[in-house]
Amino acid sequence: MQSRRNILVKSGLTLAAGLLTSTHSAADLKGSAPIRLVVPFAAGGASDTISRTLGVKIADIIGAPVLVDNKPGGGGVIGATATLAAKPDGRTLFVASNGAMIINPALRGDLKYNPDKDFKLVASMVRAPIWIWVRADLPVKNVDELVRLAKQRSLSAGSAGNGNITHLAMANFADIAGLQLNHVPFSGDTPALTALGSGTLDVSFNALIAALPMYQSGRIRPIAILDGNRDSALPEVPTLTEAGYPGTSAAAWFGLAAPAGAPDQAVREINKAVNEALAMGDVRERLKGLGFTALPGSIAEFQQMYDREVATWRPLVKKLDLKAS
Repeated sequence: MQSRRNILVKSGLTLAAGLLTSTHSAADLKGSAPIRLVVPFAAGGASDTISRTLGVKIADIIGAPVLVDNKPGGGGVIGATATLAAKPDGRTLFVASNGAMIINPALRGDLKYNPDKDFKLVASMVRAPIWIWVRADLPVKNVDELVRLAKQRSLSAGSAGNGNITHLAMANFADIAGLQLNHVPFSGDTPALTALGSGTLDVSFNALIAALPMYQSGRIRPIAILDGNRDSALPEVPTLTEAGYPGTSAAAWFGLAAPAGAPDQAVREINKAVNEALAMGDVRERLKGLGFTALPGSIAEFQQMYDREVATWRPLVKKLDLKAS
């Protein structure tokens, strides 16, 4: 006959095994249920393109369909809110950026969530420097000419939205150059660049990927890149520092974040899949051609980058006294 102690031990082991099995099942993302990537900007922009590029690979690696869900508006607020309203099972992920996660808390006094606490960082994906683009018929060929023209007459300057890194890059440049630009926020890179290409906007601050179609059609042109080095895609375009305006570097980064309650195992599974996708040769070639730099790394490394961004951009929002319009 089994002792009472042995029965209790065996019962405890059986219960523990059941809990482990249950936990694994809850975090196992493989299957027919889709993984949703919530992109807080319009289709065709930088975050949308990278989400679709990596989404295909993530689906193959994990063995589950990946859907891209565009929810533009509010500088990322609409997409972030939609993500936080979803079940925190690791299947709904926010395509996070420094605009939505870093800048919004400093820019908006009415933010209904705290990105630092309500989200769990999952995986960094890519980095893309910001460029200054002008409409083709604007009578400027370089940054100095743009500054002179802006001091002579009012120029409209577009961004991908209030709180977006393109907005802050524009405001920082205007402050350093000592000029006023009439900020026009859009719901993403594509609408801003469409307005620029149609001639209804003078200047726009955007990543290369979003601007390529308009640039290739001859409707817009770049005059500077806001990065430490020139880009091999358009090596003739100088950096803003080379043009005489140091302290103006700015780049968008994109990564994945989940509601804070998402299972750790699911988060690790997504992180692993993103890193595997970023290591693929065809992915790296595509990213390079689109002006992206891959940002593989652990969750801890993503957190370190996030903390550095907080220390850089939030104080600048306050210094420039920026408000969401």
